[in-house]
Amino acid sequence: MSGTLNIRIKDETLAQTDKLQKKLGAPSRSDVIRRAIGLSDALTDAVGRGDKIIIEGHGQRREIIIPGLTHGK
Repeated sequence: MSGTLNIRIKDETLAQTDKLQKKLGAPSRSDVIRRAIGLSDALTDAVGRGDKIIIEGHGQRREIIIPGLTHGK
């Protein structure tokens, strides 16, 4: 099933969506938004299980705190 959603979006957010569309090679803005929702869902599920979100780079591991997704933050 598919539906239509009309939303108002700030110019800054629209520019971020366009930038991500190019970075991801996504076919549309809608695809970028679907991917963001999927990522948010996965992160929310992980945090709900008590998992931490860790990012690793340059030989370091850091816990990422995402407002609205991390318990108690």
